[in-house]
Amino acid sequence: MLPLFSIVMVTGYTKEYVTQISH
Repeated sequence: MLPLFSIVMVTGYTKEYVTQISH
């Protein structure tokens, strides 16, 4: 498991979550 992959995955998920709340 590469930490970079986890970071990207978490970042993308967080971004979508924040976007949903924003709208």
